[in-house]
Amino acid sequence: MFLVNLRRCCAVLVLVFSANATADDHLIVTSIAPIHALAKAVAGDKARVVQLVPDGASPHGYLLKPSQMRELLKADQVFFVSPLLEDFLAKPQRMQEVSGEFSALADDAGIALLEKRSGDAWPDHHHHGEEGHDDEHSDEASSDHHEDDAHHAEEEASEHKRDMHIWLDPHNAIKIIEHIRDRLVATFPDDREAFVRNADAAVARLQALDAALAKQLAPVTDAPFVVFHDAYQYLERRYQLTAVGSILVDPDEPPSVQQVQQIRERIQGSGAQCVFSEVQFSDKLVATVTEGSSAKSAMLDPLGKAADAPLEGYVATLKSLADVMLQCLSSKTDA
Repeated sequence: MFLVNLRRCCAVLVLVFSANATADDHLIVTSIAPIHALAKAVAGDKARVVQLVPDGASPHGYLLKPSQMRELLKADQVFFVSPLLEDFLAKPQRMQEVSGEFSALADDAGIALLEKRSGDAWPDHHHHGEEGHDDEHSDEASSDHHEDDAHHAEEEASEHKRDMHIWLDPHNAIKIIEHIRDRLVATFPDDREAFVRNADAAVARLQALDAALAKQLAPVTDAPFVVFHDAYQYLERRYQLTAVGSILVDPDEPPSVQQVQQIRERIQGSGAQCVFSEVQFSDKLVATVTEGSSAKSAMLDPLGKAADAPLEGYVATLKSLADVMLQCLSSKTDA
């Protein structure tokens, strides 16, 4: 009798583990919450999807934990925006021990990238370390070698001018969904039907979100505002919003006294109705630059949070941005 029961228990365990084998065996690693939400929407229950940068943290300057490195070593697919945003993935991507495929969505998903802004409305972006490299080469180096170096430096400088906050346009999110679908179908062909079905549903949801955001933000397209750092250009372009500057030029570097004064003058001169801080950074600078002005302040979260329901984390992030912007830009003061 004992042996019969033991066999039955073993049979049940085999069935349970067989049913979950696909999801347990397929590992997808993503960098930030928006990419996690999009990948989860496509993968559904056919893979385990991991998010590296925790909710509330910034990818700028993030450091991987040993446990996260172990996940990267086991991953079948790794989806992130770009080494220019998640620089902590640049080294793992080159490691021989990593067998999974890395996909930099800014390059691989067919997205038209915008350049970082500069000029009167935005302080000039100066890229340290892009000049003077040729001094290290000896006089004997060939002219061809110099030309190759110059071409490489030009390409690198051009890359650093690109805006990597691509997920803040639902049209780009649709392209990301389609790219993730294609990669998962190629990697796990047995689950093709599920991936295609999930992607189709996600695209329909994003199209509805796009229409809703366009309608919601239409009343405030002409209202000027200042952001904490230049992260919202894709959202602004899509919905014709009027940003006039950012407090930070580089999220990794505090602004100089001169830059703080410049942004204060820009707030006053542009009639900015709102200055937005961010969840990932201290809001002390916002209080400094808005002192003495009529501009209101509010907090944005460009990354959002992970959610249990596929895609809902991404949808909630975009809706929250629109809600906060609409409320802060609808009137000049709270008087």
